[in-house]
Amino acid sequence: MSVAEFSRSPEPNHGVTKLAYIRQTGRGNALWELDLVAGGTRLLPRKEQARRLFDWSSDDRHLLLRDFDSNETLTLYDASAGSFRPAMKAKATNGQQVSWLATAGQVAWVSTNAFVYAGNANGSAELRVAELNGKERNLMTVSPPRARDLIRRVSDTEIAFVSNRELWSYNLETSKPTQLTTNLSRDYLWLNYSRENNAFLFCSEDDSEWRHLYRLDLGPGGARKLTQLTFGPEHTYNGQWIQGGRGFAYVGSLTNHFYLAVRTADGETSTNLFWGGYLYGYKAADDGNRIFAVASPGYEPCGTWEYNIAERRLRCLVPGAEPFKVSKNIPATELWVESFDGLRIPCYQLEPRNFEQGRKYPLVIAVPHRDGMFDWAWSKYPQFLANIGVMHLAVNVRGSDGYGKDFRENHPELADQDILAVRKAALRSGNVDEKRIFLMAHSSGGEIVRKLAREHPEMWAGVILVNPALSVPGDKPGRLPRHLIFTGENDARDNVAARAHEFEEWARANGVPVTMVYDQSTSHFIVSISVDKRMGLKMAEFIFQ
Repeated sequence: MSVAEFSRSPEPNHGVTKLAYIRQTGRGNALWELDLVAGGTRLLPRKEQARRLFDWSSDDRHLLLRDFDSNETLTLYDASAGSFRPAMKAKATNGQQVSWLATAGQVAWVSTNAFVYAGNANGSAELRVAELNGKERNLMTVSPPRARDLIRRVSDTEIAFVSNRELWSYNLETSKPTQLTTNLSRDYLWLNYSRENNAFLFCSEDDSEWRHLYRLDLGPGGARKLTQLTFGPEHTYNGQWIQGGRGFAYVGSLTNHFYLAVRTADGETSTNLFWGGYLYGYKAADDGNRIFAVASPGYEPCGTWEYNIAERRLRCLVPGAEPFKVSKNIPATELWVESFDGLRIPCYQLEPRNFEQGRKYPLVIAVPHRDGMFDWAWSKYPQFLANIGVMHLAVNVRGSDGYGKDFRENHPELADQDILAVRKAALRSGNVDEKRIFLMAHSSGGEIVRKLAREHPEMWAGVILVNPALSVPGDKPGRLPRHLIFTGENDARDNVAARAHEFEEWARANGVPVTMVYDQSTSHFIVSISVDKRMGLKMAEFIFQ
């Protein structure tokens, strides 16, 4: 579901004169550009929806990005011409050649006119160089990427990358790969390199309950020094160098409360920005003294911010928009519910607007993606529902990320039992109408919802599914609750759209009340303000009919 109208991390160019970022419009996620010198923003005109920004070329002319559901090629924005074009030729024989670039940053510029990326190749992966004139060549076969940001430029002729859980380098002039680590065997996440001190930053959770940040120094004669930088019950994400490699920053998370940790070179300044608010993504500038972030200082929609490290000054560059003119910003309350076996289950609760103790309200229980999690961020659908008089509970069932390995690996197949425990606890509050309790999920979260609906149909007034991986039951069901299902016809994941049509036919043939909402322009995630509003109205009708 939508967090806010900004998406991913902003991308400052190397000269720190422009900032590219993704923001919603009525038609979907669009690319915007902010002039950091003169001020002012502009929408870059194109009909395609942007999914992720990667980096600017060293001369600040070209920006690489990936569009939604484009698994064949990357897009190139030419800032000089103000135009867009494919960054490389699509290869029909290697279908889905950039499919993992939705989440994994497997791209690194090696010159002003060429970049390296990890491309799909018949079930494996290949390290490739793509030139802007359309030429490409394969460097070597590597293991398929398992995580984020695992290719980095080391010099004008050398890149570093991860393959088979070890760190490697590749010399583009000699075509020689070199293994930099042996028996380190780590699951790397967010690899970053500092040329000034010949050291890497990466995140890993192999040796601890929590994901932590590490520094790997490469010394003379093949010497390696590994230093752990973060400790304790804190998950660490996306470490980046600041101040020319003398300091570092990272995304910290304590039970899914995300903030920006800034650790400066003097060792005296330890700043946690957006503590009590929310950090969605950030990028450290090449000047080493500024950080740009999509974040909010409190429980409110995200905006785009700049932090000057030397001056310790935080300022908002692009504020988040108020999505509903007559809405009230309703803060979340964090609750912990004891499940059937004593495990404490975290929830984020939004009470209905103008809440009255003792009054009975409809309740929507939201289930996260498989291995995913809900967090503290302001979110559109919960806010909308709370504003129209619905209680909303976002539940991080066992198997969710953000609470350590023990929680994530504590029999996730029993997550449906956690939802039943949350339902029981909500009824004990005395403010929930037992006849109007709804389940809601997006994508793989629908698996738990469908299990609960089938095994306990009497407990639910309805089921709300957004782009779920539906499957038609093999037998005729007993009583099932009402279903509201949204499907984007451009959703290419697991044949979601086709399965939704099959489920609709099956449901109508078997007497299952179903309301289907289709949209021709939406893929797996809703990124259009107008589609969000349409879905909100359908949910309101479904809950209050």
